[in-house]
Amino acid sequence: MLNESRKLVYQGYPGGLAIDKVNLINVGELIIFFKGEILGTFSYNPGIVLYSGNTSLNQPGTYDIAFDWAGSLFVYKLTGSNPVMSLPFFSSGTYEIILKNVNSSVYVYEVIINNKTYFINYNTGVPWNSIGYVGIRPDTDTVLPLSFVVEGFVGNLTYNVYLNGKFYHSGIANGLVTLSLRVFSPAVVNITFPQYHLYKVITISPSGESNIREEFPTLQVSLLTITGVIIGVSVWREIAKKYAS
Repeated sequence: MLNESRKLVYQGYPGGLAIDKVNLINVGELIIFFKGEILGTFSYNPGIVLYSGNTSLNQPGTYDIAFDWAGSLFVYKLTGSNPVMSLPFFSSGTYEIILKNVNSSVYVYEVIINNKTYFINYNTGVPWNSIGYVGIRPDTDTVLPLSFVVEGFVGNLTYNVYLNGKFYHSGIANGLVTLSLRVFSPAVVNITFPQYHLYKVITISPSGESNIREEFPTLQVSLLTITGVIIGVSVWREIAKKYAS
């Protein structure tokens, strides 16, 4: 760590990492947001990284994805690492990555740099559920992180429906639940998403037929939040502020 103009920054070493664990099971979309800057000139390959269970660089049997701020997308799949395509250069401001689970693989949908969107549309072939770590790779450069946020969006959730306290229906929903009921007295409908302890209670009046349409927003899960600076502890890096749901 260094003190630059009274701000704590992180100066890396070859292959240096500042990462933390994530769990992408049941997450359909991943958003990674960085705000900060690289101090000085680029000396190697700093950027955003995603790793499988083994965080040692380029080790056989692992998966790595690196968004190199110098302008390349690197993908390591079990046996070797290669720059698979060019990316826009980034040195300061905001850098946002949108990843999607497409056929159980990590699909790079877009990169947003200082509010300008670049559509990447590249399937890495890396298994979605293999990703276990996300973070910053300063490498040999000096990085000033002001904010680093990782969020996941969950879709295709199991839901249960109860009518007046009795089980009525169960299914899979991706943000929208539509039911048709026939009731002859005031009724209470309870829709629950048990996996995430979410519920919605609806009270309806008697009618010949009542169509209930309740729209649930896609569940947003905060996987990792860093605000402020990254503090070095041996090879691993702990975060100043971290929230996980």
